[in-house]
Amino acid sequence: MVFWGFILQGRDETGVVQAAFDPETSSDGVQTLSCVTDNDTTTHSDPSVKQSVDLVWNAPDQCSFNDVYFR
Repeated sequence: MVFWGFILQGRDETGVVQAAFDPETSSDGVQTLSCVTDNDTTTHSDPSVKQSVDLVWNAPDQCSFNDVYFR
């Protein structure tokens, strides 16, 4: 499967955006955005065809939620 673009956030079960992606360890062609908090969203930085991307999401130090949903 190939794709051109994506946008992704980690959210708890109530839909609140949680924690952040690490912009230093992501694949080429990937960038982070700060929508609610710093680096809480990741997306493509160019329209080239992609087969995969590597992302690192850092969980918060004090988790008050059980599940994380990436949407």
